[in-house]
Amino acid sequence: MPQTIEKIAFTYAELTGRAQERARDWWLQGHEIDIEWIKDHIAEAATMLGIEIETQNKRRAIYWRAGHCQSDGASFSGHYYYRKGALAAIVKEYPTDKALHDIARGLQEAQRKAFYGLSARIESRRDTSVSVSVTNDRNRYGDSSREQEEEIAEAMRDFAHWIYRLVLDTYDHETSEESIADCMAANEYLFDENGRIV
Repeated sequence: MPQTIEKIAFTYAELTGRAQERARDWWLQGHEIDIEWIKDHIAEAATMLGIEIETQNKRRAIYWRAGHCQSDGASFSGHYYYRKGALAAIVKEYPTDKALHDIARGLQEAQRKAFYGLSARIESRRDTSVSVSVTNDRNRYGDSSREQEEEIAEAMRDFAHWIYRLVLDTYDHETSEESIADCMAANEYLFDENGRIV
């Protein structure tokens, strides 16, 4: 015959420090960062800069490794073309993101020196680096100078680093105690006195 058992339930905020730690551990075990949101955010910034991220098997060619070791980083594959007004668009959409401002400014300056005719092919290398091939469409042979190549390549590497920072910052935010507490409250999770979900 079924029996009714009564339990006292606590919200996350009502738990002791040790019980909150157990509840956070439970939440983190099943939580993954929103990869599609990150890739959408990256693609939006890339488009503003004039970067077209490739799609491979219906997925954007954006990669990263973030395991807290030397080989960590990010990369992407795609094409870059001059985009008029890129710096203004980036500053308007990301007013406090100095790294993106610097990337847009660097691309604009490199393009100005080449009469806005530079384009590039970017290829991912081992998930954490990019290879960049630059052409000058204003030069009838398509050749670009070593300086032009390096300026565009540096901007693409900086963008890959920006991707990596975005991934790390997003993970740190989503797994912070404050963010987890907000999630617990929003979802009205209830726990026993030891921090186990009820």
